[in-house]
Amino acid sequence: MVSYINEICPVCLAKFFEEDEVVVCPICGTPHHRDCYNMVGNCANNESHDKGFEWKGDTAKNSKNEFICPHCNKTIAKNCIFCPSCSAYIGETGADKKSEKTGQNQNEDYNSLPFSFFVPSEINPDEMIDGIAARDLFVFVRANSFRYISKFKDMLSTGKKTGWNFAAFLMPEIWFFFRKNYFLGIFNALLTLLWLVLSYPFVNAFEKGISPEIMLSSDYMVVYILSFVMLGIRITFGLYGDYIYKNQVFEAFKKPRKQSITPSEIAINEGGTSFLIPVIVLFCVNFLYQILVPIVFNL
Repeated sequence: MVSYINEICPVCLAKFFEEDEVVVCPICGTPHHRDCYNMVGNCANNESHDKGFEWKGDTAKNSKNEFICPHCNKTIAKNCIFCPSCSAYIGETGADKKSEKTGQNQNEDYNSLPFSFFVPSEINPDEMIDGIAARDLFVFVRANSFRYISKFKDMLSTGKKTGWNFAAFLMPEIWFFFRKNYFLGIFNALLTLLWLVLSYPFVNAFEKGISPEIMLSSDYMVVYILSFVMLGIRITFGLYGDYIYKNQVFEAFKKPRKQSITPSEIAINEGGTSFLIPVIVLFCVNFLYQILVPIVFNL
């Protein structure tokens, strides 16, 4: 079995260690970390396949291109701006980049974060996206950040508002709470609860084996209408979910505040995702459903 230890992943520019899970391109043989390969979606040298490119690994063993991260002591490539091991900001010269005005590390607020993140090599962490540094956007978004930041850039450059977000279509009440959009989360949760309660007679009739002719009668028309309304709303959120989230992210950075606050503080304190709230919402919807059905239908 071929060993890729001490070779360098072309996506995150970090060395492969013995415990790393490696994915090898079947065409050119380039090794990648599995997470890196899944993030990019294809081989990092995909554009060179037509030219007959074959990965040799020669440059990966050139120690001149290596640097020791001062935060975690792992060996990384010299041009790695963020350490893929500990996520600390390294800088473009192999040392912490200093702010010209303050002399402080521009990313020092992120070095002690309890989560791991890095800006992929395709995006410069200092790149300004609609006035916000890429590093701050990545920390704000966190989960699936590469997809969303790429979507944001595309929307800003082309002006388009639609795309497709399967999570926003399938379960908008969960996705909006997960992304901390509580207003639309509550709206969708209440709409789902209303649909569940009004659908009870239909579901009950279906379970009892009532004939389709009866189930297609006007008594159940409200359920059909509400179902089509919900489907239309979900399709709308599927199409505009990324655009809604983009506006939410950039408004968080740009809204006026009473006290001065840095972009990194906004990203850390207001960004990220919530796993607990969606679970609580699911529990509450089910709990209210169990209470409302007997009351509404005099059971």
